[in-house]
Amino acid sequence: MIKRITKIALCLTLAFQSHVYAQQDSNKVDTPIESVVVERTPQLQLQPGKSISGFGQETLDAGIQRFTSPEELVPLTKDHPFIALGVTWDAQVGSDHQIEIEIRSSKNAREWTTWMAIEVDHHVELPNGSFAGPLVFMEAGTQYIQYRATLKPHITFRNPELKTIRLNFINPGVTDEVELKEHVATVPKSLKVRDRVGKITPESVDVVQKDNSDLDFVVNYDLPQYVARTQWGASLGLTNTASRSVTSVSHLIVHHSAGNYVPTADFAAVVRSYYNYHTGATLGWSDIGYNWLVDRNGVIYQGRAFNFDGNRDVIGAHFAGKNSRTMGICVIGTYTSTMPTESALERLRTMLAWKANERGIDVKNRSIHTAGNIFNISGHRDGGATECPGQQLYNYLPTLRARTFAFLNPPNLQIDSESFAIDQTSVAFELGIDNFENDVIAYIEYGTEEDNLDIESDDFEIDAQEGVSLITMNLTELAPATLYHYRVVAVNSDTFAVTEKSSFETASPTSLENDPETATEFILEQNYPNPFNPSTRITFEIPEASAVRVLIYNSQGQLMAVPADRNFSAGRHHVSFDASGVASGVLVYALEIDGVIVNTRKMLLLR
Repeated sequence: MIKRITKIALCLTLAFQSHVYAQQDSNKVDTPIESVVVERTPQLQLQPGKSISGFGQETLDAGIQRFTSPEELVPLTKDHPFIALGVTWDAQVGSDHQIEIEIRSSKNAREWTTWMAIEVDHHVELPNGSFAGPLVFMEAGTQYIQYRATLKPHITFRNPELKTIRLNFINPGVTDEVELKEHVATVPKSLKVRDRVGKITPESVDVVQKDNSDLDFVVNYDLPQYVARTQWGASLGLTNTASRSVTSVSHLIVHHSAGNYVPTADFAAVVRSYYNYHTGATLGWSDIGYNWLVDRNGVIYQGRAFNFDGNRDVIGAHFAGKNSRTMGICVIGTYTSTMPTESALERLRTMLAWKANERGIDVKNRSIHTAGNIFNISGHRDGGATECPGQQLYNYLPTLRARTFAFLNPPNLQIDSESFAIDQTSVAFELGIDNFENDVIAYIEYGTEEDNLDIESDDFEIDAQEGVSLITMNLTELAPATLYHYRVVAVNSDTFAVTEKSSFETASPTSLENDPETATEFILEQNYPNPFNPSTRITFEIPEASAVRVLIYNSQGQLMAVPADRNFSAGRHHVSFDASGVASGVLVYALEIDGVIVNTRKMLLLR
């Protein structure tokens, strides 16, 4: 029995070989950036039944062994907004779950943060037996850290072994306040879609004219404004281009940066931290792994350098070794249990739309990639065994695809200005609309001044499932004999379309209406029911016996029917109208007295 215990009991003997590597930027002598790698090499031995509580080694249940390190002094000396720590380790294990690395920190070696697990970062491609965690961030003023390693035997691999652990301490330097304000200024003011409509002018740099349609202006899909490497990486001497392999992008991969989160306004320093970690002594990549990054304010940062010829479709290091044909965009933060800010999501969507439009990518569907038949907008976990981009952000991806699709597909409007049915106080016309499988709200902006369409009609809602629709919209309570200017607006969740401005003029009052003693005595009531299908009742009232006709017109002003054409006595009367065989839409009915139309109204036939 004693011999069996000897075989399975593990312990860590406190025998270390310690190495410290200090990295300084070679481009600038006075760089504020520091990067120091501390390497520890614990020696594993088999020893029966030993258990040391607290610091050092202890034996837990089921043969689990835990080693807690002594306090490590943070080896950084210059001003810093925070401290970034990258942890990598070499181990002999059956699976990466057999070793758990944890970190905690302190400003005074007495009060410590809680232990934080360092998950294996599957963005990082390392040789077998080597592992890396995501960057973790510690508050400015942190003086000490501790790590602990928990080794878990398994029936398939009884003796996991931790060989080497490396601690990469990074001080990214403090970004100048003026520069930070310039970075935030790259984010356009966030407006709801309907509020953005009024901002459109022919001179606007944010819109372009769409050819071959009745649309006036729609949002463009150029690359959004971003912070270049020469800006966030000025202290590193970075340029925006380098010798980089290019690819033909077909899939857009969404990430979160993971790790913990320390509140900071200096996201340029966060980006520098990732650059330093990815390219430093521990990982040794040629560049930062992501193509793009987005912070919580919606600021976009160029990640990996473009190629010398300006090609932005360069191959990154972010998709579990399946980087070809991808663009990787990282939302800075951890989104396992929380969501990114609306500003970050809006700019993420804008970036996805830019690349999808440029490359002709179908943002709602799947296609074949090295990682499999995956969505063209996918999360990192769709290509490897990782939690990235966090459960909450991953759950949001279907909505993100739908909103990106909506942004790329503003409603298509077609309107025939000759189809108006106009009387003294109202107008109705037909509108053709393709909603591209999005929920759409259409309305009319109108007014008597061409440059001041200060009145809005009621909304007309179109469901995503309706597809191409022919709808009838109308305006009422207009002034007679008045010229109105108007345009039709249609908005979906993320963008909009407007027609060119046009105009119409309401009719003048008839001579009979101009007579104040008689005009108000001829009453034409609203039909009932309205809308109707297929028949309705029209009621009118006259003060004296008269020759009466009730006339029905379509929206083009063509006479469709005459439900009444005879002499009527003074008083209240009604006639029926059967619209069988008549197409749906707005119809106009008129009351004619002794050959003069004294009143008109509209009614709506709905099939």
